[in-house]
Amino acid sequence: MSFTAVSPSHTSRAPTQPSRDEPSSLGKRSRASSFASTADAPLKSRRSTGPQTRSSTNISQTVDAARSRRAAIPQQDKKTLSTSNRGEETIAFFATGGTISATGSEYTYQAGVLTGEDCLKGIKRPPKTKIEVMDVASIDSKNLSAAHLRDIRKAVLTRLEDTENPVKAAVITHGSDTLSTTAFYLHSTLPRDLLAQKKIVLTAAMKPSNVANPDGPENLRDAFTLARHSKGRGVMATLAHQIYAPPFFDKKHTTSVNAFGTINSEGVGTVRNGRVSIENEPALPPRTFHVGDSGKLPVVTTIYSEPGVEPQFTIDTIRSAFTNGAEGIVYAGTGNGTINEDVATELKAQAAKGRLVIRSTKVGDGEVIRNGAFQDDEHGIASSGMLGPDMARLTAQLGIADDRHRNGGAAVNMGRIHKVFDDYQSHGNPAPLVTPAPPRRAGTR
Repeated sequence: MSFTAVSPSHTSRAPTQPSRDEPSSLGKRSRASSFASTADAPLKSRRSTGPQTRSSTNISQTVDAARSRRAAIPQQDKKTLSTSNRGEETIAFFATGGTISATGSEYTYQAGVLTGEDCLKGIKRPPKTKIEVMDVASIDSKNLSAAHLRDIRKAVLTRLEDTENPVKAAVITHGSDTLSTTAFYLHSTLPRDLLAQKKIVLTAAMKPSNVANPDGPENLRDAFTLARHSKGRGVMATLAHQIYAPPFFDKKHTTSVNAFGTINSEGVGTVRNGRVSIENEPALPPRTFHVGDSGKLPVVTTIYSEPGVEPQFTIDTIRSAFTNGAEGIVYAGTGNGTINEDVATELKAQAAKGRLVIRSTKVGDGEVIRNGAFQDDEHGIASSGMLGPDMARLTAQLGIADDRHRNGGAAVNMGRIHKVFDDYQSHGNPAPLVTPAPPRRAGTR
């Protein structure tokens, strides 16, 4: 196997077509479009579909030409791993750190030690596949910031939009602690027509690379297998042979290699021993949020119901959050988003001041029914619906950033932000969160 160094990067080339990353419309949508019906209509491709071949007679001339066309993005390095160009498909591999890149003991280790190339050593790759390696970050994902989310998105978007040297899909290695956050961020901010045509597959590990029987190599191999497969679309994640789609999955165990599970949804399918089974096609996002070039996200914080704690302490915490710059609060209540009476009075008062309050739950599964255990509409409070507290918080951040981008920095329209959460309400008649895949024909996989 040969390693060909290439200029860093396809990732910084300006798109050859007008930007499709336009501000979203936050207008009212029907329930069906919130999940998978009109959002799943096939879209005409505007990209070249076949890999291009390059002359191998003069590698240095190829490299020089690539460098002259593209300026490098700082701190990104790309190399192409290839054995033959004939019939190959290219997958862009973005390494960001996490336990999959860690060394140490099983529970005490340092993340971000291995590069993307290091992570690839020793794994069996799909046949006729060329892998481009780009190190975007090398962090422990507990330190994930808005800037990291911005950089990952920028690298993935720019490379997948390159029609001159197209890639089939992207694979991202990530820390397991915040993988679901990055998956939902990409799902919510990448252009929908891109997600309809390309796959972005995230994976991670629960054990560092140098312990006995690490899970990272197998997860990474499965990610490349899924990325190259004909079925599936948009943002997905695969860990321990299971396939998930955002925002309806999360980490559910602290140490097990089977750490992830679904939330309010069935899984997408499985990938095992080089075979992919897609039972439910991932739904496209109901809208695309535009957060601006800076990637900065507004402060929205989560406050949890604390039975046994004096309500006044929680009330003071709510007031302090808004005083110190929070633009919204997600209140994770008990049961179906139920709220202590004294705390509810405070939340109503904050909403009456035009502040964003979202009612959610500490319970791991189940919908917070709008106007169910609490009269949300009467008091100007949003219900998180099918979203858990973390995904509700990120949705609020993205909604505020998008609205501010659209209106040129003027005051945020809370009515439009509330309508964002309508996308995740079942309205008492649960809709599928993924689209059932068509039946497989005999002899196909």
